[in-house]
Amino acid sequence: MKHPGCGSPFSVRTLAAAAGCKPAAIGHLVSGRYRRTSEERARRIAEVLGCEPTALFALPPSTDLDESTG
Repeated sequence: MKHPGCGSPFSVRTLAAAAGCKPAAIGHLVSGRYRRTSEERARRIAEVLGCEPTALFALPPSTDLDESTG
């Protein structure tokens, strides 16, 4: 987890503090214990890391039916 502009990596604790969440939540995401998080938390983490949420988290499959497949 690189810290944008500083050259030193984030720790779980520093990323959690910067993103406004608990270190355990970041630790579980990093370890793979949690595979999902809220959109808001994903947005905050991505913002701190300087990337788009889709670079870190896969989008859930769409439940919308495509009108063109009929």
